[in-house]
Amino acid sequence: AQATPPRQNTLPRLEAGSRIIGIGASTGGPQAFQTILAHLPANLAAPVICIQHISEGFAQGLVDWLSGQCRLKVQTAENGVIPQSGKVYFPLEGSHLKIDSMGRLECSQEPISSGHRPSIDIGLKSLASHYGRGAVGVLLTGMGRDGVEGMKAIAEVGGVTIAQDEESSIVFGMPKEAIAANAARYILPLPEIAPALVKLLGQDTEKAAS
Repeated sequence: AQATPPRQNTLPRLEAGSRIIGIGASTGGPQAFQTILAHLPANLAAPVICIQHISEGFAQGLVDWLSGQCRLKVQTAENGVIPQSGKVYFPLEGSHLKIDSMGRLECSQEPISSGHRPSIDIGLKSLASHYGRGAVGVLLTGMGRDGVEGMKAIAEVGGVTIAQDEESSIVFGMPKEAIAANAARYILPLPEIAPALVKLLGQDTEKAAS
């Protein structure tokens, strides 16, 4: 019998302090990002780093589209900026996005990793090393296994990891691999991820929604 993954009501609350959310997706990702980001409050108590595998020339369009759907400020990351709560950062076209050793955003041209630039692994691993237990990793719909090592890194430092469930994933590749690797602490349907993030941050969903 398959073990039932813990439901949202068992989610811990992250300790106050330095916290960040990293979300990665591939195939089916834009709609999944829209579902999550549109349901997060403008006063979200953490920055959000988003990494989407996307064809050249479409990255800015995705940022612009999501900006119109969300109360949070959605933008392309700029090098050297300290990520702010209530803001959502996407990589510069064709760059990896990570947090550097000083806690600043870095869009880097380092080599393609696991076939991708931006690489979810590179982004999530940097959150694990800088934020430790304050890091939250979310792996959404997509093909392949980019993000699995990053989710593992966050789980190993005591952060929270969430994988999208099979039923709500367009392609149950990356989340499935993360679950198989024991890197996902929670498995949630897409509509439950935004409320789970709000709860993790100790924010009241009712107040947050207004």
